[in-house]
Amino acid sequence: MRADDPGQAAELLGNLIAGDHDAFLDLIVELGGYAATCVSLLAVFEISPLEGTLAELEETVQQFFASK
Repeated sequence: MRADDPGQAAELLGNLIAGDHDAFLDLIVELGGYAATCVSLLAVFEISPLEGTLAELEETVQQFFASK
């Protein structure tokens, strides 16, 4: 996922979807859990408040889809 070439990451996900839909859905759930843990840790360590982090994530997602 952290490939220098975004096309490589897209190809990997495409192959995963085509090959095993259930594994792809499991990956999405795992990534969501990881993101939630990261957001919580930022708040616990007082690096970024929960509300601020979630607002930044929302803005980033909106910008991403607006650019498509």
